[in-house]
Amino acid sequence: AHDGRDAYMPAAGFGNGIFLVAWQSGRTGPGDIREGLTFVGDLVACRVDGSGKILDEKPLVISAAPDLQERPRIASDGKNFLVVWQDLRNGRDSSKPGPGQGYDVYAARVTAEGKVLDPDGILVCGGKGNQCNPQVAWDGKAFQVVWQDFRSGQFYEVYGGRVSAQGKALDAGGVKLAAANGGKHQRYTPDVASTGGGKSLVLWAGGHGRNADAGSVFVAD
Repeated sequence: AHDGRDAYMPAAGFGNGIFLVAWQSGRTGPGDIREGLTFVGDLVACRVDGSGKILDEKPLVISAAPDLQERPRIASDGKNFLVVWQDLRNGRDSSKPGPGQGYDVYAARVTAEGKVLDPDGILVCGGKGNQCNPQVAWDGKAFQVVWQDFRSGQFYEVYGGRVSAQGKALDAGGVKLAAANGGKHQRYTPDVASTGGGKSLVLWAGGHGRNADAGSVFVAD
């Protein structure tokens, strides 16, 4: 455990002979709930070797930014890991109830030796509406990150952006990968896998009302 908190939403990745396990540490912050809930959910991780031995006596703190860091996902380039997550540090939409308005996508590299190279993370995509539910794969040239995006204010669409092995976000604002089809079909919960060579397959669910569908697209470089 980290700081005596509950653990939520774990994820794992493998690379360079090491498993990296990451999770959200904590959720509800201290205070009088009659004055409104506060939230604190840091992103932490630990390494596990091939025999199942935990290599970190205390979890590595990937991000201790304000508010919630949630839903980590992990990929490896064979040397370092990239952990991506949805993050509320930049504020919420106060016009909408609940804890889930105003997410951005952040990422941080972690070495196989347990060093966090990007403390508190780098911004992959932020802005109007939610950027949330990220997924990540190493495509042989860069990390391909995908997420569901509500910047239109009307419907979710799927966007993507690359992060270099050096930790630089390469596609400012992201690239739209799946449009909402005139607003008739939402696009959400994307996933991504790669064959290498800079190419990836992006998948998503979608639908309108009771009508559900799914789709995919290849992306390159």
